[in-house]
Amino acid sequence: MRPHRIQVPVDPETLAALKAYAAATGGSLSGSAGKLLATIAPTMDKLAEVHRIAQEAPARATRVLIENAAEHVEDIDQIVMELSPKATGEKTG
Repeated sequence: MRPHRIQVPVDPETLAALKAYAAATGGSLSGSAGKLLATIAPTMDKLAEVHRIAQEAPARATRVLIENAAEHVEDIDQIVMELSPKATGEKTG
């Protein structure tokens, strides 16, 4: 399936961050932005769910949001472990 193209307005800081990410990963600006959006798509789906729930049951939405945040903390911990010099065998200093 061919990817859809959209125009997305971004502030100068976001554009600079996207350019830096694209340069660091060797990708194009639009390709890198697309990959980042694809990576966060599951999170966007969960946030959309929380917004729908919040309209009907705010307390339940808070619980769902806290549960999702806890999952992401675990994901971040895993990424940090994978990138740490100790985990990769790199020498520091």
